Amino acid sequence: MNGINYYRLKQTDFNGAFEYHGISTVDCKQSNNFIIYPNPFESKFKIQLLEDIQYPITVSIIDYLGRKVYSQNIDSQSIEISLDELSVGTYFVKVITETTQIVERIVKTK
Repeated sequence: MNGINYYRLKQTDFNGAFEYHGISTVDCKQSNNFIIYPNPFESKFKIQLLEDIQYPITVSIIDYLGRKVYSQNIDSQSIEISLDELSVGTYFVKVITETTQIVERIVKTK
């Protein structure tokens, strides 16, 4: 999540005993350099990249089980992705640049 996030680890042994560890903070600065529309979508959606992105970029679509169902390298500001063969459900769009990885949730409808 964007901003400061707090985590505390809990270790559980096989016998059920557990122990908490100290709180850690992580400052996540996510800049969304792209727009996905429409979302939800039926068969196609577009990714509009903002001007300050370094090319080339890899766009991957990942299902809820973590399987990559689509991947493409792009070097233009706008791309339309057709996912007719995928079933209805929730997927994740992962945009990878040289220095950043951004993940956004998308929903495919009938």
